[in-house]
Amino acid sequence: MNPQKQLLDFKEKTKEIEILLSYAKRNTNPKNIEKYATFIKAALILLCAKFESFIETFIEDFITEYLSKTPLSNIQHDFKHYLVNLQLDRIQKSKPKKQKRNELLEKLVLFYTDNNFDLNTFKLDYGFNYGKHGEEELKKVLIRFGLSDFIKQIENDLRFDFFNKFNSLTNIRNNILHQDETPSLTHQQVDNYYKLLIKFSDELNMNAFQKLNP
Repeated sequence: MNPQKQLLDFKEKTKEIEILLSYAKRNTNPKNIEKYATFIKAALILLCAKFESFIETFIEDFITEYLSKTPLSNIQHDFKHYLVNLQLDRIQKSKPKKQKRNELLEKLVLFYTDNNFDLNTFKLDYGFNYGKHGEEELKKVLIRFGLSDFIKQIENDLRFDFFNKFNSLTNIRNNILHQDETPSLTHQQVDNYYKLLIKFSDELNMNAFQKLNP
């Protein structure tokens, strides 16, 4: 797949959120408060899980295409910094295994000396667990893969106010998963979070597309 297809796939999969919210709407009667709350919780947790999965697969496809189009000497600074730190960390952990450590050191040397070096041999880590730190974790993964300008773009859009709303969503998600709480949310509020993540994903895709097609 490619980044644009990942976005389409994300939008298709999140239609399940709409189904859950439609069930919630049918149970707004106070007599059905437990059913209503259950559908709300399920919709929110599913939305967060699908967004997490989308970020990982989107970034992976973006970087794969980016590396196929960008000479090693021209890769973005933040991404290069991440690659070096990733390899240094692996070298540190491989100290007891001399052969493995030498192989990792050799790759790092080639990274600096061979313009034809295949960066995919670094085995990049696309993992993203935003539940732990919300905004901080999301920003970290975007910066790591050369999308720091996108963060500034989102931060400067005061009408969007993405990160404050995203942190609110993350806190609610964590309280449901870790404290077994039932949030006093309406289906309209969950729908707003749904639209928030879709808009963010659209903007991310547009930014990535411009980088891949300058």
